Amino acid sequence: MYPDLVKAFQAYCPALKFCDTHCDPAYAGYVEIKPDISRYHRDSSSAAPEEPAENQKLAAVNLEEVEIIVEVKIKPGDDAFADEDGRPFEVTSTQGRDTRGQITMYAIAQLADQHRTHCFSVLVVGTYARLVRWDRAGAVVTSKFSYTRTPWLATFLHRYNYANAEVRGIDTSVYRLDNFDDKLIQSLKQVAREMLEIPNTEPLYVFEIYDNTTGNTARFIGSRPCTRKTGYLTGRCTRCYKVYNPQSKDVQFMKDTWGVAAEGVLEEATVYSKLRDAGVRNILRLVAAGDVRHRGSQNMQNTKTQDHAKQRNNRLESLRHCRLVFEECGKSLRRCETVGDMICVMRDAIIAHKDAYEKAKILHRDVSYGNIIMLWDGKGVLIDWDLAKSLDDPPPCQIERNGT
Repeated sequence: MYPDLVKAFQAYCPALKFCDTHCDPAYAGYVEIKPDISRYHRDSSSAAPEEPAENQKLAAVNLEEVEIIVEVKIKPGDDAFADEDGRPFEVTSTQGRDTRGQITMYAIAQLADQHRTHCFSVLVVGTYARLVRWDRAGAVVTSKFSYTRTPWLATFLHRYNYANAEVRGIDTSVYRLDNFDDKLIQSLKQVAREMLEIPNTEPLYVFEIYDNTTGNTARFIGSRPCTRKTGYLTGRCTRCYKVYNPQSKDVQFMKDTWGVAAEGVLEEATVYSKLRDAGVRNILRLVAAGDVRHRGSQNMQNTKTQDHAKQRNNRLESLRHCRLVFEECGKSLRRCETVGDMICVMRDAIIAHKDAYEKAKILHRDVSYGNIIMLWDGKGVLIDWDLAKSLDDPPPCQIERNGT
């Protein structure tokens, strides 16, 4: 069945390549996944798996380059969703839950391993199919349709083939350094590798940040994230990087996250500005911050799933992609060498929390061991102020209560 589907799909997508990847598992964080069919752009370097020789195992999915994942089920009972009136849309049977968990894990893995705002997948059940659009707010699922009697699947594949990167879900504010035409940035390639301690086998990327304060676009050089939350589809899904700043010529710390875009919610950059103005001690120094925009565009990267959640009991938060760069890089509490070091770091974090409350009238609301780090001089700082709230604005401004 898989070769027949690959051949049928390929006819509508000359710029894309479909591969049968149902045999070999790919490692995604803490689980192994085996998508049935994977789809790649032909012009992506080393994107698609190599064509297997006859009687050899088929290649595993390339999670760093895959565009669309297709999951195929034979039995109607394996459908993860139900369209009939009076039934929950999310099927509660064991088979349905398993299928839903399976396609969700594929989306989690794809979004974790790529720079994306959203992704698409196809669920095939017998002669029917569903299209799914995933982003950090959730997923939008179509009703099932016959892909042999209606043009919907063929139309989707054909339009996706000719869609630009922004529509396909690619974060165009991040791009390979090798593909960047700025001679100054290119000349710093080897320096950045040495400063970041990145081997030649690892790719370097340029990250763009539109600074909301200055209106300028800042660029930083980095590679893979040093920390990230890989097991989640929705929420902030924070990724942290060590980046090289071409302007200051030193290594800095970048936080890439999806924040709540609701009226009354303090942006983390605004919180840091208020803390700094109030003289709060033991916090990081902000270098640049802003909402992420697509390259060469004023379009900010926001989630769309919440726009389709119509039911009162299914309200979803709108999330906006943002980046912050800090002057200092720190290390986890787990790397404290002595009890004395840990006590000093905890003391500094408590001072930061106390200063914020008393001097800036701001409550952190998310203090945990992961949000306290130690700088290389032994000083402790309290980080991650994205859930902070001003004491002068007590009414709730989000659907759910956040923080710890």
